[in-house]
Amino acid sequence: MASYCRLEAYQQALETGRKITTSDPALKERHLFLTGLAADGLKDVATLAAVAKAFPHSAKPPLLEQADRAEIDSRLAMSQGAFGKAETDALRAVTARRDSLDYRGMARGLDCAARAARGAGQAERAAGYARRASESRAQADSKS
Repeated sequence: MASYCRLEAYQQALETGRKITTSDPALKERHLFLTGLAADGLKDVATLAAVAKAFPHSAKPPLLEQADRAEIDSRLAMSQGAFGKAETDALRAVTARRDSLDYRGMARGLDCAARAARGAGQAERAAGYARRASESRAQADSKS
């Protein structure tokens, strides 16, 4: 699923995801996140909302879960035109991904923040997020 999402082959990601079953809570959370990314890529708001609702509510969630939830919340808020909330949630995701040294995830979160800022009419702030996303992608590429 993750590879299909990186390739922006969202329909294939969803089709693959429908075949996945697991009882492992961490894998279930990751499956939900990737389903949400694919749904957002296809503009499938109903599936994105279902993913957001199905996300686990852990008392002390690990950074990955915090980041994934915040990014899904951001994408859902953006689809509903709540650009301020979308930007705030995207930046929460970025912070959690930064703290776990996930540069690729940071770039994706910064892309969300840029889209939200553009949606809110904040072109200069959007450009700043886009620059930071590019820097994060370069950092991720240098680590691979």
